Amino acid sequence: MSPRRSLRKTGTWGKSHKEASAASRLLILVEQMQGRLDTLFEAIDLTRRTLEDKIDRLEVKVRSEIGVLTSAVRRNSEDIRHLQQQ
Repeated sequence: MSPRRSLRKTGTWGKSHKEASAASRLLILVEQMQGRLDTLFEAIDLTRRTLEDKIDRLEVKVRSEIGVLTSAVRRNSEDIRHLQQQ
């Protein structure tokens, strides 16, 4: 038989059944890993979006609280100035 075996006899060009079987198993493992990586990337993206939303909500809350505190400080400062003038 020629060094390059026919596809019909071995299932792949120039590879033994054992080599073809190992290559097939490797391909299956790579495909499984790709599927797991896709799932991981989706989970990471979901976590990122969740954290961004939480950060945005907290930013709005903190800005509001800072606004309330700023108003209180201004009122207190005006009251102190008014009392000092009496």
